[in-house]
Amino acid sequence: MLSACDGRGGNDDVGPGDQQQEAISPPDISTGDRFSTANIGAPCNPAQGGLGCTGEATCLDVSGAACDLQSGVGCGICALGGCTLENITTPVKEDTCPKGSACTRVPVAEGELKTFCLPSCSPSMTTNPCTHKGVTCHPASIVFNDHTEVCLFPACKVDADCGNKDPLNPDSLCLAASGICLSRGSTKGRVGDPCTKSKDCGPYQYCLLEQKDASGKTLLQGGYCTVVGCKYFDDQDPQTKYWQCPSESTCFYMGSGQFVSFCLATNCDPNAPDVSDGCRDQAAAGQYDCIQLGAEKACWITVK
Repeated sequence: MLSACDGRGGNDDVGPGDQQQEAISPPDISTGDRFSTANIGAPCNPAQGGLGCTGEATCLDVSGAACDLQSGVGCGICALGGCTLENITTPVKEDTCPKGSACTRVPVAEGELKTFCLPSCSPSMTTNPCTHKGVTCHPASIVFNDHTEVCLFPACKVDADCGNKDPLNPDSLCLAASGICLSRGSTKGRVGDPCTKSKDCGPYQYCLLEQKDASGKTLLQGGYCTVVGCKYFDDQDPQTKYWQCPSESTCFYMGSGQFVSFCLATNCDPNAPDVSDGCRDQAAAGQYDCIQLGAEKACWITVK
């Protein structure tokens, strides 16, 4: 389920679970009419009925407000709905999106997720790889499909594009070269802490929100503060410092495809009782356990 991160990663159009098993690539279904007429990834204006999208593409409002950002129009993005998600545990490619895009779960309303084809991308600290400059390639976007980042998160040019508008006390940081927003968080926040928003976490961390699976079971009870995309940290490149795991945490690849990378808390004792192992010992967050992983240990969801 988990393994220590060594900095490698990639985004391919084949099914992530079987890159070494399929000798023949699946046909490119983008030749179908539904796909060839949808301008996936193009800018659009949600306030004008999705103006800018063609074919069966839907205009997703990713900015939450009128924005421009020089070519982002109303900062919506054209996406094709109704796709099939990739199952990274199987040896075939289930993702039904055209080449260059990936089927992604998108929260369209409170508690409601729908699937859309969105442009796949590789995060960068020095540039925004998304053609649509109103959105950017945030490493955290990978949590919406479990195997590749996509152009989905709103882009920024200044700190005020990300959070509050107070220039003297901004609550977010804009990495202008890449358009990525990061929460400045709290100096008291630590990886592994409970959270309901990224501001509850440490500097530049991301809150993995509590959620429910298809059966109604609660997952990630109480939320979990982390750095998503720690595989992109390079100690030889100071520009990647925002993806470095802070003290008392380590970078791990997650899932069977091991494409997702999180910082997990390591200040726990796998030999101690669950109620006192230093891993979310709060009564409201008993879903977590200190797991021994070879020479590593990590505070994560109980896997007993």
